[in-house]
Amino acid sequence: MDARASTHLSVSVFLGPWYRMTIHDGTRKDYDLVDEGTCVTGEADGVDGRTVGNPRLLAVAVTVLLALAAVGTAGAALPAATETAVATDDGPRVTNYVVSSDTLATGEEIVVTATVTNPTRNPVELPVRLRINGSVVETRSVTVGERTRRQVRFVHRVTSGFDRRVTIGDQPPTTVAVEGDLPEVEVTLRQHLAGGAQVVVDSDEPLSALRVRLEHIGGETSVTYGDGTFERENGTPVARLLGVPEGDLRVTVTRAVDEDGDDGASGQSDTARITQGTRDTDPPQAIGYSAEADGQTVRVRAPATEPIDEFGIEVRTDGRTRVGWFDGTDVTLRDGAYVGEKQFDYRGDAEVVLQRLTDHAGNDGASGEVERVTLRTPSTRVSRRPGSPGSTRTVDRVPRSGR
Repeated sequence: MDARASTHLSVSVFLGPWYRMTIHDGTRKDYDLVDEGTCVTGEADGVDGRTVGNPRLLAVAVTVLLALAAVGTAGAALPAATETAVATDDGPRVTNYVVSSDTLATGEEIVVTATVTNPTRNPVELPVRLRINGSVVETRSVTVGERTRRQVRFVHRVTSGFDRRVTIGDQPPTTVAVEGDLPEVEVTLRQHLAGGAQVVVDSDEPLSALRVRLEHIGGETSVTYGDGTFERENGTPVARLLGVPEGDLRVTVTRAVDEDGDDGASGQSDTARITQGTRDTDPPQAIGYSAEADGQTVRVRAPATEPIDEFGIEVRTDGRTRVGWFDGTDVTLRDGAYVGEKQFDYRGDAEVVLQRLTDHAGNDGASGEVERVTLRTPSTRVSRRPGSPGSTRTVDRVPRSGR
């Protein structure tokens, strides 16, 4: 031993696959020697143990171990190790975890059971973190006794259709496939009649978030468009993209999230040849335009040969006086036709005139088509109370036409 430091030798013996010896020399370090030639961490003073590396200390250790082996052969009584005893060359950590299922549906729970091992000679308290897709979603503070193992349980509810990558400690991740009720999405790319490209995304349910990528096939151009690019036409997201390169383009849906947070984007795509010089000069046609009155409510229907930007129908009397007006906010596209209804404070004959029918290129297809209707006050039904003078009867009061 080093003459400059006094040496104190203390020996702790455990039944099992190892003998342990602690040598304290003047350097204030504790050395642990086990049967595999390795050491574990965790002395009372917080100093990590390590393999005996000093040959003089190693000689002392071997001598003591031989003596201990002789005592054990002679049948000397030694303290027994507990069933939870562990031996490892690492510190306290998560040594294993189990996920309840690798396939779940939206709304079900991921149950994770982790095993925490403490190989040191002192109780420890350490944080155990559950990570989902790389983000910490829950942290538990776990106290584990000396040389024991303990299990800790996490429960995480799945609320959307994204697959989950589960990680505990430094263990390898486990992927849990989530079978959510994903929206079904179809995307269409086509030439816009006024130039540029038009993207239409059809979905079987409303989308709260949408993103598409437009790329030039064979080129280097790739642009991503988000929610702000799209306008809802009767609930369907439609975008007109200007300044895109001419040629063969491909659009791909990269995000399509419904109101429950489920993402139905799975690389749906469409291709089209786009040019900038195309100019639409053909006005739309309202084939089968019609109007009818029910009481003081006017209903209109105008099937159109293409999407309409501006819609205008005037209700007037005697060919001059305007009673009311239908615009784009009063009509909706239903079964291929623009339909709408509106109530007017007027009684008598009226003309319902198609005044405006403008497409995306600004072409107006309205040619003054006229439908004549008669507005009436709704019928009134009057009943006499039983027991009142006169017999009980119902009378329909229908006013005559006129102002």
